[in-house]
Amino acid sequence: MLAAHGPQHWWPGRTRFEIIVGAILTQNTSWANVERAIRNLRAARLLAP
Repeated sequence: MLAAHGPQHWWPGRTRFEIIVGAILTQNTSWANVERAIRNLRAARLLAP
């Protein structure tokens, strides 16, 4: 699918680490809360492995 359609950029993570964190957070809360949490983590500069 990736070869046929290329990257879709539907997941709003800026880095692979942000995508991983978002995927984990999504399992336990609504997407709105995940977006807010990621914004807060970004602002605090805590989204680096």
